[in-house]
Amino acid sequence: MKIEYEAWVSGVGIPIEQFREGPSDPFILYKTGYHLVLIAFAIVLSQGIPVNTMEFFQSAVTSLQTVVVALGAGLGAWGVVNLLEGYGNDNPGAKSQGMKQLMAGGGVALIGTQLIPLLANLF
Repeated sequence: MKIEYEAWVSGVGIPIEQFREGPSDPFILYKTGYHLVLIAFAIVLSQGIPVNTMEFFQSAVTSLQTVVVALGAGLGAWGVVNLLEGYGNDNPGAKSQGMKQLMAGGGVALIGTQLIPLLANLF
């Protein structure tokens, strides 16, 4: 199996096959989004527009909370689907996986509702 590491996206080498299909690695997408936020913030600062950093930070925390809760809800919903599929087909493996996904989704959503808002009071 020959994998060529020729394509570079944001300084991270990815196999050519993945590059042709589009960046599917979550780390690459996260890094790209991080760079876009930094570029937008640099543009605002270079224009001399006054920026209230606490307001910006509050907005970022609120957005992060929304994303984390949505991911937790999606994982929980996926767990419910797997759980119901396991009960329908009498498949103990699918039931177990569904329960794990449901509990993990609930935990991620709980982190989003309880811990993420505490970040706003850090600074």
